[in-house]
Amino acid sequence: MYIERLLSLSTVLVLGLCPLLAQPTPDVTLGVNVSGTIGAVLSGIDPLGTSGETASVKIVISESLSPTKTTANSATYSLPAGSVTVDLGTATYVTSSPASMRITLPSSGPDVVTLTANLTEANFIVTVVGTIDLRHGSFPSSILTHPAPFTPSPQTLTAATGTTGVGSKIQYTINGEVTILGFSGTAGNKATQTPMLPEDDAVQ
Repeated sequence: MYIERLLSLSTVLVLGLCPLLAQPTPDVTLGVNVSGTIGAVLSGIDPLGTSGETASVKIVISESLSPTKTTANSATYSLPAGSVTVDLGTATYVTSSPASMRITLPSSGPDVVTLTANLTEANFIVTVVGTIDLRHGSFPSSILTHPAPFTPSPQTLTAATGTTGVGSKIQYTINGEVTILGFSGTAGNKATQTPMLPEDDAVQ
């Protein structure tokens, strides 16, 4: 009799937990927005004439994404095609191939986000590398395993004054010509939870 009651209780507990375990985990989408002005040419000849132009970058990434490469203080994520939108002046570009985003958390100095993407301009492939310096400690250590928001948001970006050292900058390569320019503006992000749809049997 004792064993029958125990089995009955176990069955009730399992059946009660099954609906909870079956609930899908809501996905969280992280949107990153960077906007500002492309500054002085730090290296190269700027064949696209981008110095002085306004520019913005929008990145959409799932927080469930896993890095493709990690080190002790950095994580690199592969962003699917279409995840990155770049507005340069009056032109808009959307990535048609995967982009790469590396986040580095140094022991001192700014947290660094490096975005690498290929864009098409007049049938030419332009490889763009954007380096954004954020305040030290902006990202949690969990960024090394999954994407996460930075705080505070938004933050002011200061343009680099040289090709090395701190400061935000943009590098692009076209026909083998490499150009590096400073970039100043703001960076912000927001996490949005994908709404969970009700179960079919719950719909009346």
